[in-house]
Amino acid sequence: MSDPSVDVAGLDPVDEDGADDDDYDDQEPQQRERLKTLIANSETEQKIYKTGFLNKTGGGRKGLKRWKRRYFLLSETALAYFTEENTRPTTTLKGGMLLTAIEDVREADGAEAVRPYMFIVVTPTRTYNIQAPTETQRAEWMEAIKLACDKTKRKRDSFEAPAAHSTPPAVKITYFPIRGRPERLRLLLADVGVEFENTTPDDWPALKAQLLAEGLQGSLPLIELPDGTRLTQNTAAIRHFARIHKRYGASEAEAQRSDMVADCVEDWRRDFDRVAYNPGWLKDAALVHAYTQDVLPGRLKLFEVMLSSRDMEYVAGSASATFADFMVFDCLDVHLEIDPTVLDGYPRLRDFVALIRGRPRIQKYLAARPSSEFAGKGISLAPNAGTVSM
Repeated sequence: MSDPSVDVAGLDPVDEDGADDDDYDDQEPQQRERLKTLIANSETEQKIYKTGFLNKTGGGRKGLKRWKRRYFLLSETALAYFTEENTRPTTTLKGGMLLTAIEDVREADGAEAVRPYMFIVVTPTRTYNIQAPTETQRAEWMEAIKLACDKTKRKRDSFEAPAAHSTPPAVKITYFPIRGRPERLRLLLADVGVEFENTTPDDWPALKAQLLAEGLQGSLPLIELPDGTRLTQNTAAIRHFARIHKRYGASEAEAQRSDMVADCVEDWRRDFDRVAYNPGWLKDAALVHAYTQDVLPGRLKLFEVMLSSRDMEYVAGSASATFADFMVFDCLDVHLEIDPTVLDGYPRLRDFVALIRGRPRIQKYLAARPSSEFAGKGISLAPNAGTVSM
């Protein structure tokens, strides 16, 4: 049996200090158990397409991205990796992904290619950086994974009859023609793969009267769920989708922290909205100046410390994003639209913004969304900027 602690021909040195920074693909507990079961039965009940040692970056649960040498096994249902070549005991299983979750397999290019012979495997919740020993082996692994994914899709399509309503109705978000507060909800929905439709009210006074008559708050956004349920509280909607799509933390402690962080964002957002929308679009120079001097520095420092004190990538979860992360990101993002230098001096917040922007579905959503109502205003948010230029 090969020893994974020794050099494998062609692979660059890796960190083998024993730290456990691998993880599963942000899967629900039952999905993790399914993966373990599939791998445990792989030698007797499944076809094995390819095996071998490769390097990969760890999950970075403490903000670290170290390279680890792992023994990879590609079966007809999953791509998994182990600490050693003996894949039979599931105790050596460090992580992996179901083939149905793989969205793309490609060569690392440009800034991505920090090591030779690297390739990228993209899933909805994570991008895997993997290094092969040689260019030939990289090509072989990429081809094998693509073929396995294609076979799995064809097999699934041939045995699963299309449902009468295979595409669920889109969530409907009614709001004014700006990003505004619903943007945090749109970010969460994009990340979990829920389709949504943006609409504007044809007759806002009439719609407001209708909502009040139904016993709902007469305000926007109005969120209409596929089952017809109407919600007029944006935070209630984002918490609803966080619960059903596993973005509420992996434990009660993480759920509590998510709620706490979300309430902190609400406090910040109220301060910002008073300046941003009254009398409209940051037009009151005195209000903007007071905000940048007395409010904004404290808010930025709070969230910077939230990240640095825990030494985690996310504001509430230990290994994956929660709804609170999208609320924080949205607030930071709108400030960056106004002043791209606003996070200078806040390295953890800059890393956090890059982390959320780099999530595959978020990246796709951000590239397609309309421009912000605050973009190109030419306003400095620096606390000692002096006169605010409009």
